[in-house]
Amino acid sequence: MRLHADLDYLCFREIDWVKVKGKTKPVELYEIFNHDSKEDQELKKRAGSQILRGLTQRRRKEWDKAIAAFEKSLSIFPEDQVAKHHIKNCQLLRHMDLPEDWDGSIELDHK
Repeated sequence: MRLHADLDYLCFREIDWVKVKGKTKPVELYEIFNHDSKEDQELKKRAGSQILRGLTQRRRKEWDKAIAAFEKSLSIFPEDQVAKHHIKNCQLLRHMDLPEDWDGSIELDHK
């Protein structure tokens, strides 16, 4: 089977940076949402820029700015579970003792 070189047929957005077992650098996670309704696809596309903005702020440990971006994403698409997840994560991360060189990624639990 041959893969398409042109990915324009996919509806997707970046949703996180995570560290996985065996890797030292974060891996980008994407959500593919071709199966969603056309309305939800459009909302997820519009909200995606705020998700990226929030992830960038999270990387910088700018928790209030990150949360504000994720909340703006929710104002665009109120049912967005990705934004809700990131708000909770930022609220937890802001109280953790993270290393100075933290790259903004979340380690996946391997249990």
